[in-house]
Amino acid sequence: MKKAVKFISLVLIIFFAIIAFFAIRDKLDLRVEEEADMEKTETREPEYKTYTSAVYKFSLSFPEGYEAVETSPQEINIVREGYRADVATSIYLIRSGPDSGIQSFEEFVLDQSRLLCSAESANNSVECTRIDDVVRIAPFVSAKGISGQVFYLKAFEISSTLGKKVETRRGPFYTFNTSASTPNEMSFVSVGNPIIRKADQANTKLIEEIAKSFDFKP
Repeated sequence: MKKAVKFISLVLIIFFAIIAFFAIRDKLDLRVEEEADMEKTETREPEYKTYTSAVYKFSLSFPEGYEAVETSPQEINIVREGYRADVATSIYLIRSGPDSGIQSFEEFVLDQSRLLCSAESANNSVECTRIDDVVRIAPFVSAKGISGQVFYLKAFEISSTLGKKVETRRGPFYTFNTSASTPNEMSFVSVGNPIIRKADQANTKLIEEIAKSFDFKP
């Protein structure tokens, strides 16, 4: 009788040991799968969307979570999806007109960028004057091999209510020569911080990422 009890006990011990083994193995397998899924999620490359100008033959990409809003072929805003008022990056195509005189392309870019940067409202105005001495104009090449330049502008913000004139900065501005798509005119694309924002409020990482994707095939 005692032998039978011992035998049954041994069988039960082995039985429960087997159950415990498979339970632990299943938990370990599940943990490994979860860690693998987490690793895939963490290393997943972000998806990108591409905006292409059918008129001026340039294109650029921006990450998921954003969308391109085309006000006109000359003005595109990259906004957060579902929030069109939340402009993260502004893209402009600036044309010289057929009568550009003897102005060089470099002068044309800087003059037009200053005009683009300037703004006026009921309570204050912004006047952009020249290249910021802190961050001078520098060459820039997109991932597609398109040469351009990047710079900041020095600006003065004038409050009509307080009568104060405060020195600020605007930018960054990445510019690319697109004159090949506008016969008899000079033109360039500017990718930069919205003019309503100061330089220290810019999403510089996103702006540079979009500028880096710039491509031009006239």
